Amino acid sequence: MANRYTDTLQMITTINAQRNAVGDLVGGTSQWVTLSKCREEPSDGGTEVSTVSAHATNKSSAIFFPANAPAVPVNAEIRVLGADGTVQVQGMVMRYKRYKHYGKIWV
Repeated sequence: MANRYTDTLQMITTINAQRNAVGDLVGGTSQWVTLSKCREEPSDGGTEVSTVSAHATNKSSAIFFPANAPAVPVNAEIRVLGADGTVQVQGMVMRYKRYKHYGKIWV
């Protein structure tokens, strides 16, 4: 059986940032950190879904990964690299869910 996770999930993190007088993070350097192998699947062709509260949501992809991968916070910026190193999808995490045998992120 072929490996179902051929892509790479990365999250951007900021290191050495300081808080200013108002509490905002300033300075520091941002870098992409590899979290896990994954599989990205386009979701509904990037359609926009409107909810009752008139909040429009634009979903572009569902990302599947092993259940033992580290948790990814909602609103974190992530990207998925293909086997050849090209960026397949990049965006903010809308929802994160861990199931018994795998995890899923909606971007």
